Amino acid sequence: MSSFRKSLLGLVERYMAPGKFVGSDKFGNKFYSSIEKTHLGEVVEKRHVVAAGSRDPSDFDREHIAVEWSSWLMHRRTEPPSLSEVERLERQRADMARKVAELAAEDAKQRVRSRALKPSEAATPDMALLHSQVGDESGRAAKPAAHEQPDEEASGTGASFKPGVWQPK
Repeated sequence: MSSFRKSLLGLVERYMAPGKFVGSDKFGNKFYSSIEKTHLGEVVEKRHVVAAGSRDPSDFDREHIAVEWSSWLMHRRTEPPSLSEVERLERQRADMARKVAELAAEDAKQRVRSRALKPSEAATPDMALLHSQVGDESGRAAKPAAHEQPDEEASGTGASFKPGVWQPK
């Protein structure tokens, strides 16, 4: 028997006799588990999903499987998710989505407010320091603060140079 016919037959068997029903998710997908023998004689647990509304595997969209069910399908967890766990995770996802929406709205307000303010009003202390060092919109540098002394002109012949001795002011 060709490998294509074997896989097709396996696919038909999976959907005709899917195994032991384990659970379903909010999308209506149904999850099954079955014990099968491999061609080497090993007994393994097979886990699979029957997509909601369609028996055609090509219509299946993996985005419609919750993480906890996907983890079970991939044998990353031994037990399928319980109903209470699924409900708790759904509440967490809804809470996270609400928080993300709140942060996005606050960020949008902040961007609108910063565009509406004049540059001098919107400047943070770091921006004020930058403006004092670089200059304002006209390109003129601000006067140095009273406590800052302008750098002295470098002088010397080079004969007095000693590596590793120089210390910046």
